[in-house]
Amino acid sequence: MALGDGVRGSDGRFRLDAPGKASFVSLRASAKDDAGNSVKQTVIRAFGLR
Repeated sequence: MALGDGVRGSDGRFRLDAPGKASFVSLRASAKDDAGNSVKQTVIRAFGLR
């Protein structure tokens, strides 16, 4: 599920409507600046769902 599939609040938080059978959430982020520096990070099973 991509970020665009969630709902962003005005305070920077996001709501995720995960599939019913989902147990964990993995996160992927990337950033790039005007100087060409970049970073990518993935966190597998970042947190569990109830």
